[in-house]
Amino acid sequence: MLRLVRVLSHTFFISLHSGALLYITSSFLYRFFQPEIVSLLYLLAAVGNICLFLLAPRLLKYFGTTRLFFLFLLITLAGTLGLAFALTPLAAALSFLFYGSFLFMNYYCLDIFLEELSSDAHTGEIRGLYFTFLNAGIALGPLVVALLARGDSLERVYLASAALLIFPILITLFSLRFKRKDSPGKGAHTLPFREWWRNVDVRRATLAKVVLEVFFGFMVIFVPIYLHSTLGFSWAELGIIFTVALLPFVFFELPIGELAGHFF
Repeated sequence: MLRLVRVLSHTFFISLHSGALLYITSSFLYRFFQPEIVSLLYLLAAVGNICLFLLAPRLLKYFGTTRLFFLFLLITLAGTLGLAFALTPLAAALSFLFYGSFLFMNYYCLDIFLEELSSDAHTGEIRGLYFTFLNAGIALGPLVVALLARGDSLERVYLASAALLIFPILITLFSLRFKRKDSPGKGAHTLPFREWWRNVDVRRATLAKVVLEVFFGFMVIFVPIYLHSTLGFSWAELGIIFTVALLPFVFFELPIGELAGHFF
């Protein structure tokens, strides 16, 4: 039970951190680059993230799950601080590439921790609870923007988001201090591409997820630029708008998880 609480608390703080930066980073990069270059930077960060996912099983075997999670948290923190203090296009681009490539690797490790805690009988309920905490953090993140953004100045938001990572970093460091052996995790195996392709249900779910992520990517990158730079909405207004828009993800995850556990 204590391990589950720790995973859920990590999930909430990392998601709150992520949610605070989710809708402002494209506008931040827009200060330094044209929209085409902003799109290219997001594409490069996605490629870096894919490469890390492909390397993840080997990294897990070498470092162990907890140590790798700690390393990813530190790199994410460094990328966030780099964005907070970036004054040149080169500094902004490099900081974003590090941040964008490594952020979702934290969720990869959290997913492994969750898998180790889940039993077949309660997988739906545990996953529903996990996604409720995840989406609650992301939904509350824009409120951080609404409270801290001053005009077009976003440095305070980046610093506050960096501070939100301190809690999971300290808890993970404490776990490493008193953990003699770090498990390589269930994710440390060769990626089963053939098995994935042969499993029709999993393949369809994956392709549906890809389509959704493309849609979410457009919304996250271009909608904030349009609403803020073209229509003139302030970040205080946009923070509230985005939080309200994300609330259904919070309210429906737990009941959907319970239904999935009951029927599947």
